[in-house]
Amino acid sequence: MDKKHKLVEEENKIKELSIVGIKTSGRNIALIQAINSTLRIGLKLTKDFEVWDSEKERNKHFKIYYYNLADLNSHVIAIETTNRKGSHILGLKTNYDFFLVIAGRDNKSIANEYCDRLSNHSMLRELELLDPNDIKAIPNDSVNYNLFEDINLPSLSIENFRKDLYFYLNNHLSEQRVFIAYKVLINKDMFKVIERLNTELSPYIIRKLEPENMHITLAFLGNISNRHIQRLNRPIKKALGSIDSIDIEIDKLGYFEKNNQYIVWFGIKENSLLGSLINELYKELRKTNLFYCDSEAFIGHISIMYVRKGNYDIEKVIRDAFDIHTQKLRIENLTIFDSVYIDNYRKYNIIKIF
Repeated sequence: MDKKHKLVEEENKIKELSIVGIKTSGRNIALIQAINSTLRIGLKLTKDFEVWDSEKERNKHFKIYYYNLADLNSHVIAIETTNRKGSHILGLKTNYDFFLVIAGRDNKSIANEYCDRLSNHSMLRELELLDPNDIKAIPNDSVNYNLFEDINLPSLSIENFRKDLYFYLNNHLSEQRVFIAYKVLINKDMFKVIERLNTELSPYIIRKLEPENMHITLAFLGNISNRHIQRLNRPIKKALGSIDSIDIEIDKLGYFEKNNQYIVWFGIKENSLLGSLINELYKELRKTNLFYCDSEAFIGHISIMYVRKGNYDIEKVIRDAFDIHTQKLRIENLTIFDSVYIDNYRKYNIIKIF
């Protein structure tokens, strides 16, 4: 795994896991329902599983379902092996549509029991207990133990997958990707600007922010444990003081350049009240010794879309698209958000509104 992860120190780290390869004859959601019904568990869609693509230097996202076996101090997750973009979780196509992973105490015995109970289900064309550590599993006559048969994967791919699983279980399920922002309601004139951008940049659009997701980020804090999120309340309240709302002006379109893409945004005219709030917020966050923000790096903006670079003049596109007068908006209710990928789409969940 090429990502440089620093694992969260927890007393209850997941150190062992078992993997069951599943090939289905039906739709994936129907398989999850069948697994839940047969095993009497409650797998639910949760944060995407991430795999580092060293060639493209970015994460690939895969749909994942999660259930906590609290009484057995174990976790059950089902991961699709191919995502909606056609990427494969191990780099090469496998014989399986899903990996069912059991992690924690008694993982091998639970995996064997699950295989026995699922083995006769009509939706399952293949069911195979795989050994992620390349060590022979506990014998069971009803299960085929061949490790990744006919896949011909390098051992490094399997090892990276196992490490990514450990990291996901030990970190992503106990952390949230947090930022502090104001939600923004776009007006009709700004919608027209977005429509013009959509028309001009349509072949190059990677991702658009839906209107309900548009916001002004004051502080991006990264991955934070749930217990540390509680410590954000005091610095935010102190920084806000008596501020209920802020009147802002949108006076331009702009863009950031990142790798092989542009991030196009509405620009916010310099605002003394907003600037004062940001300075106070960063000062209070630093006092906690948990969070650090660089106030000099702040550029007030509302992201609109991410587009690939191509055979067009980005300066001309945004100049022609912003054919409106300065727009006045009111922002209120500063909010802590959690940014997650679910089924390869970014979603912003509200943690707390102030």
